[in-house]
Amino acid sequence: MKIFTYYEDINFKNQDEMVQLWKKSWEQQGFETIILTLDDAKKSSYYEEFVTNIKQIHIDIAGREIQPYGLSCYLRWLAYSVQRDQESFLVSDYDVINKNFKINEINELQDTISFMDRYCPCLCYGSSDQFLKFCKNIISISNQHKEILQKEYQEKKLVCYHDQDFLVLNHERIICNICPANKYVSLYEHNNLEMEKCNLFHVAHRSVNEAKNNVPELKEMNSDELRIKFIEGILNK
Repeated sequence: MKIFTYYEDINFKNQDEMVQLWKKSWEQQGFETIILTLDDAKKSSYYEEFVTNIKQIHIDIAGREIQPYGLSCYLRWLAYSVQRDQESFLVSDYDVINKNFKINEINELQDTISFMDRYCPCLCYGSSDQFLKFCKNIISISNQHKEILQKEYQEKKLVCYHDQDFLVLNHERIICNICPANKYVSLYEHNNLEMEKCNLFHVAHRSVNEAKNNVPELKEMNSDELRIKFIEGILNK
């Protein structure tokens, strides 16, 4: 089974190291890992139209230009959509770490794209056609409901309109499979003994922020280095 992730150099610290740890964690569980880049997204004939629309939609809904990180969050779906030799396949953020997760644990229907951690797009299962359809739905739904979305965006006090924000605001407008939170992947919580039972971890920025707030001795540690330390700890247990 193949698993794909998307990597774009957006000047985040420790990106390369995290990608290699992601790769190691999945390969240890028998997966073939494939790292896609901006060049893959550009292979899509929809690329120019998609980027132009995303940039304008973000201005219209969020009131400001989208930043490189936010744009990369959208472009990953386009990169996944050009993997034409694949049927349904698994994609993840490179901070989703596999401790003991096997492909036979997936029991989702294959007739639509599946977001496997509720509205967080950190882990997803779908086909290239479904990923392309998702890209086109992002544009069509955002444009069709622009005024309503702008109001909902302000009411929820969001700070950007990235792909996760799109899912939060539009999950009832899009046809897709939204899995319950924690069905497959668990948000990493430092010093939580229940983590021992988990097979798949999302070591998100939130994980680090909560750890630094709750554990005094971690408060002054560099957040990026701490994130790497948490991932290494998962893999070494």
